[in-house]
Amino acid sequence: MKRKSFFILLILSFLVLGFAKAQNIQFEDAKFKKELLSASPNNRIAKDADGNSITIDANGDGEISQAEALNIYQLDIGGRKGKFDIGWKKIVSIKGIEYFANLTTLSCALSKQKSLDLSKNINLQFLYLSAEIQTLDISKNINLTELYLRNCTGITSLYMKNGVKKNFNNNIGYGFRGTNLNYICCDEDEIDDVKKYMKNLAAEKSLAKGWQFSNLTVTSDCGTESTKEIPQEKTDSYPNP
Repeated sequence: MKRKSFFILLILSFLVLGFAKAQNIQFEDAKFKKELLSASPNNRIAKDADGNSITIDANGDGEISQAEALNIYQLDIGGRKGKFDIGWKKIVSIKGIEYFANLTTLSCALSKQKSLDLSKNINLQFLYLSAEIQTLDISKNINLTELYLRNCTGITSLYMKNGVKKNFNNNIGYGFRGTNLNYICCDEDEIDDVKKYMKNLAAEKSLAKGWQFSNLTVTSDCGTESTKEIPQEKTDSYPNP
């Protein structure tokens, strides 16, 4: 009987251990995980709902669980101390960011990452990004109120069509320093607002320094969801002011 009880307890222990391991986030980039594990009350990497700097790995086991990720509302990865440039931390992937579902602010500098999936971070309000991505899709980020891109020289396309006429208004700021952005897909009733905003932004050299406005295309036809191809019709081009 005792032997049977021992084996039952042993099996339960393995099950509990396996469950705990399954709840830990599996990160693609070890450098990203290392940066998150270095968060503490003494730096600005992670903040809670009250804006207090905190440790992400609350139990100190060297892992980040899904529950621990939900405690984080602000993340600053590689954008601190005036070093907001790609390659500073050599982070190439932030896969795993989708588990930070309560995230409202994300500041990150990435190296060699060609795509960025923030579709699960629907509570995101502020995004500050420096990366080598070619396209950025914020169509799922319906609560986004501020987007700032710097040194994203490879980015050419921005997708923000989501049926919510909120992306471009007087309360939203967009900065595109050093980008080659030439294509924006938005809601049809936003097109005029987008073009008007771009015209005003062109005069703000601090926000748009190095941005080439010639042949900028604004459209409501984003192509297919899978390919995001730039369509050849239903487009409005905005010439260089």
